[in-house]
Amino acid sequence: MKLSMKTVAIALALLGSAATTAHANIGQGYFNSAISSAYSGNGNVNVFVDGSTATLSGWIEDSQSRAQVLSAAAMLPGVDTVKGHIFVSN
Repeated sequence: MKLSMKTVAIALALLGSAATTAHANIGQGYFNSAISSAYSGNGNVNVFVDGSTATLSGWIEDSQSRAQVLSAAAMLPGVDTVKGHIFVSN
């Protein structure tokens, strides 16, 4: 089956639109809750999802918790890219 570039572009645009709609239906509270439950120690991590990119910012207690938070963000519905702007406090 041979697909034209126009067909591929339309399919990608529709997929991107579906991911954005999914995020709108889920809500920011879900993302914040999912990230805050990923660590048990001290920290303050914020998540912002734009399209398929989750950007995390703030601080966390240790590097193991940082890894857990980044992993949790990668598993959020519709997220393909994670930007981890989180620093370890000690």
